Amino acid sequence: SSGFVNHRKASVSFLSCMKFAALRAVLGLVQVSAHWHWIAWRGSEKLGSPGPGWLKLDTAPKFRNLSWEVEGIPNAYRYYHPNATSYTLGSPANGRKTIELWQPFEEDSYDGAVGANLRAALQILYGDDLERYFVNLTSTDWETVGSYPICQAKQPCPNVVLLGTTQVASRVSAERALPLNDYFQEFLETHLARFQDDFPSISSYQYQFKGDWIAAPFITDTRLLGFNRTTLEAMGLDLPPPHNQNRSTELEWTWSRLAEIACQISRSYGDGKGIVMTSDWDEDFKLFMSMVHSAGGALYKKSPESRTCDLNTGADAVEDFWKPIFQNNCVSGGDGGSYWSGVSPPSEAFNRTLRGTPSEADLMSLSKYVTTAQDLDTIGFFLSTGVNEDTSLKACKTTSRNNSGSDSSVVAGCATIVFDRRGGRSLSSCKQLMHDVLADTVAHDGEGTCAVLSCKSIWQLERSQSLRSLKHLQFYSELCSDILYADFPGFFSFLGGAGLMVPKPVSSSCTDVEECSRREEGWRIIEELRNSSSPWMLQANTMKAARLPPPLPLTLIKDFPASVLSALERAIPPQYPNNPRPEMDRIEREKPMRLALVRAIYGNASTEEALGEASEIVNDILSPCNASDWLSDPSCAYAPDGLQGCPEGHFFELQDLDMVCQPCPVGKFDPSRSVTRACKNCSRGTYSSVRGSTECTACGPGMIASEEGQRYCSYCPVGSVPKAGAECYDCPADFYEDAGSCLPCSPGFQSGTRSSTRAACSRKPEVGFLILGLIAEVTTLVLVLPILFRRSVPIADMHVDCERVVLKTWARHRVSRWSPLPVKVYLRDTGDTRLDNPKVPFRVRVRHAEELWLLDESNNHISIDFNTSMGSLQLSMASTFFGASTHFLPIGLQVILLLVAIVWTAITLASWHEATEELLGVLVIGLSGSPLAAIMYACTWRSRFQSTPIARRLTHFREKLRDQNPAPTSCERGPARAVSAAQISDLLCYFEDFIRQRNMYYVGSNILLPLTRPERLSYAELAGPHSVQWFVSHFWGMAFKDFVASLRHLADDIGNLDRKNVTFWVCSLSNNQWKVQSELGEGDPLKSSFYLALQSPSCKGTAMVLDASAEPLTRSWCLFEVFQTCLITSSGSREDFSGLLLCTPQGVLQHGGASLDAVMGVAEQLSKISLQDATATRLKDKEMIDSCVLALPGGFRSVNVFVRDCIKEALETVHQSFEGDYTNLVQALDRALPSVPVSPVLLGQACGPPVTKRRSTPSSLELPMPKRGSTPFFSDAV
Repeated sequence: SSGFVNHRKASVSFLSCMKFAALRAVLGLVQVSAHWHWIAWRGSEKLGSPGPGWLKLDTAPKFRNLSWEVEGIPNAYRYYHPNATSYTLGSPANGRKTIELWQPFEEDSYDGAVGANLRAALQILYGDDLERYFVNLTSTDWETVGSYPICQAKQPCPNVVLLGTTQVASRVSAERALPLNDYFQEFLETHLARFQDDFPSISSYQYQFKGDWIAAPFITDTRLLGFNRTTLEAMGLDLPPPHNQNRSTELEWTWSRLAEIACQISRSYGDGKGIVMTSDWDEDFKLFMSMVHSAGGALYKKSPESRTCDLNTGADAVEDFWKPIFQNNCVSGGDGGSYWSGVSPPSEAFNRTLRGTPSEADLMSLSKYVTTAQDLDTIGFFLSTGVNEDTSLKACKTTSRNNSGSDSSVVAGCATIVFDRRGGRSLSSCKQLMHDVLADTVAHDGEGTCAVLSCKSIWQLERSQSLRSLKHLQFYSELCSDILYADFPGFFSFLGGAGLMVPKPVSSSCTDVEECSRREEGWRIIEELRNSSSPWMLQANTMKAARLPPPLPLTLIKDFPASVLSALERAIPPQYPNNPRPEMDRIEREKPMRLALVRAIYGNASTEEALGEASEIVNDILSPCNASDWLSDPSCAYAPDGLQGCPEGHFFELQDLDMVCQPCPVGKFDPSRSVTRACKNCSRGTYSSVRGSTECTACGPGMIASEEGQRYCSYCPVGSVPKAGAECYDCPADFYEDAGSCLPCSPGFQSGTRSSTRAACSRKPEVGFLILGLIAEVTTLVLVLPILFRRSVPIADMHVDCERVVLKTWARHRVSRWSPLPVKVYLRDTGDTRLDNPKVPFRVRVRHAEELWLLDESNNHISIDFNTSMGSLQLSMASTFFGASTHFLPIGLQVILLLVAIVWTAITLASWHEATEELLGVLVIGLSGSPLAAIMYACTWRSRFQSTPIARRLTHFREKLRDQNPAPTSCERGPARAVSAAQISDLLCYFEDFIRQRNMYYVGSNILLPLTRPERLSYAELAGPHSVQWFVSHFWGMAFKDFVASLRHLADDIGNLDRKNVTFWVCSLSNNQWKVQSELGEGDPLKSSFYLALQSPSCKGTAMVLDASAEPLTRSWCLFEVFQTCLITSSGSREDFSGLLLCTPQGVLQHGGASLDAVMGVAEQLSKISLQDATATRLKDKEMIDSCVLALPGGFRSVNVFVRDCIKEALETVHQSFEGDYTNLVQALDRALPSVPVSPVLLGQACGPPVTKRRSTPSSLELPMPKRGSTPFFSDAV
């Protein structure tokens, strides 16, 4: 590491050293090849690689040796081409990145060290990777680096530009400088040290703008005041500070004192020998501003309203320094002539300057460019841009000072840096070592011993020369030179310099990958050039002809004389204490201070007038833009493009008195260049979404800008659409907004007002209602159709009321009272063949919701005694269509309405298919449930047949019978199937409210058959059979209640206390009605169950149950049974056989329990008995009986006589019983009444003639008895 640097951090020092060591190791392995050679160019002319035409830098031998250098082979590190304008490394092949750096220093022996070190640094960075990179180093001029257009259309955009401090502000103003803050922060996070900590403290006034670091210092620029000490000592003058230890001399060191000494020298040694100064470019401005600063002034003072230049603070310097040295010929230019060009003889430019009317070119023509003032034989003072070694490092005279101390590393102010006693080191090598460690003095013995020291003053050097260890050495030091450097009078000196900047386009962000890469490479170059482990910045500053310390903190600089360090410590920029301004470049070009000095020195203007004129020029330069004259006012120029006024899309404002062109805010625009204070608002219906708009954009479809100055077009509120791009109106109900239009919701969907999306269209409730309605309609239709298609209605009862047949249904019959057509019905399963005719309908009329009157074809009431409690009623289809109704609506109308509703609903739902898609499952399930509902309805309706009153009663009675006879089984037909009187009585009691006055036909069809249907047995087998005791012959047309009463009388007469157990064989109860043909003997009466029961030994007789008209005596089966009874009786074969007993509801005739009417009825029928004329329900039964009778001897006649005689005997018995009862009654009366004569006449009058009871004649309308059908029916015997 360089000896003059104290490293910032230990870690940074370690990392830097390691980095440099690794770099040297890598470079040591690389052999020099063609692609390492730089090529010099003059424009497009190729000047070639290092070799012929290249010159070696004077300071090249002092450069640090690099490992890749080969001795004897020229390279671009130590050589330069004096005609080169650029240098390239590598070739610009496709795909290679171009690395470009611009620098303003000339390629000559004076400043060539800058370009040489830049080339070496770039070669270190990219020399090993030329397959990827092409490097271009452009050596241009100061104007180019400061003002040439860069980073814009068709213009170059280098990675790094090295430019002067006063030029940085111009690049910032033009928005072409990249702030480096982010890179500084990245450096801090990586190295734990701030990058700017190695900057001089004053750098923030040169390279920092509004908090942003814009550039990194690389070259130091200041002014040094040199003098020839031999001249001063010969004239007996005190040396200026810091070489004089007299404090009073230091306090008296002013510009006036300098002018005084300079003029003394000139008087002694000749005109112009007192002080040599150059007027290069703006040197007079820099020197004058140092004087102004020393006097407590500044270039301008800033207030909130203005910037005011007041150069009058430098008036004393003009009077005390400038005028004396010029008017007394104490000053000369760098070439030995006048300070300014064109003074003698006076040029036209000079004359115009004197008159105060110079042009910018006139003032610039007065500049005199001389490389260095030290090229002359310097007699007195001179102003220099750096320290020149050739004139400063001289051999020191031997001192006679005695040794006043022992050997020490620091004696009397000199510090011994290196003391090499090994020998072998030449004087030139010793001097090179001094430069390497940045010291100022060497001591050499001519035999190889070398000491390197750092001294501060001559007397300290003399003390060091007297040291015993160094006394034998020859000293060479800047302090021993005739030329020394003094402190600037007035404390302050000038500070300039050059910094490394990364250019950028106007946009502050990376626009693409290539731009970001360009910036990264620029920062990489800056890091390398300021790397403390690399020699580039050190050598670029110290190896120029006029060398200066690098831009580092003064505490890190150890090798320069105290006067140089003092000058740097007191050096400040010309605009200090203000920040750099872009107008500084204009001030340098217009040179108001030069004008003031020329006019004050050579013209007729007083100092105050001249400085006042200069101040006015500066004020004009620094004045803010005059909006009223913006087309010609230079302050109204827009720095990024150099044109007057703010560009299109910008407005003008003053920020800190600076013209700032701000981009139009969003929502505003400006179509032309101007200095307007505000942009125009975008009109309604247009917008501007970006800053800096030159026009407004019309709102797109579906968007509006309801007010002026909108930054964006907003969409209308949800559910609204634009109208003319300026206002919104709401979408109505059932519409939604889409792409700026109100679109209708799909059929079946609805929405409220201001619906924003199609998703806002929700399914109408009507869809659900319609689906439910369709399901309900179909289900209702399915339930109604059975009614239309002759649904059966269970019959609860049919009876005659007031000579009108009333049909009562076990549900609402649905027959309408207001049918336009006669209502026809068909009856089924009533058990009465007169009713169950599928071809002959009956007509009905409504009596009640559950009752109908039965009518004939003429619509007359039927009065026939129809009795049934079962079966069903069916309306014809036409009658149902027009004559049935529910809820007061005819079924036909309901069906029509339902079909219309179903069709309409289906069509509506089909048109709303999108709305119904999600509910199709519900619809399918619902519709599939319709058949299920129909089935359930049918089952429920069928259950109504099972829940009729008689059906429920039958169920309960079966359960009772099941309890009494848990396991009914079939038994032999005939005598074993008798029933007890109790069983017969229970049957009547349980069904008495149904039976009422109905006969055995009703009981058989409505009670017995349903009871025995499951087992298909006889009632006796179901209830529990008994052996026969009495055979019962009866007529089924007799009321069942009277039948049971007749048997009860018989049981009471013969049963005594056990009358309930008297058993009877009753055909309807004992025969299996499901096997009638078998019970009838398959056509042979003598094999029938009747015959078997009657012939049974256990049978005690026949009980003929008679009604008032003795109807059994007119029935074939009854007469046949009487005949068989008479045969048994006449045979006398059975002693216990009681023969024929005639039973009536009043009692047994033979036992006197019958009425006279009953007896007379039997007697009347007895006279008519004729078996051949008897009737039977079934013709086959009568034919069977007739054939059997005809087979007997005498045929019908003998049988008729036999039967008549038998019954007659029974009647005789009844008569005898009646006579006996009558005699007993008379006797009882005689005993009870007193013996009083009674007149027969009175008795006869009282009793009257005997009245003969007339028999009632049968009804004129007599229908045939039920015929046997497909269902088992009773024979007339039953």
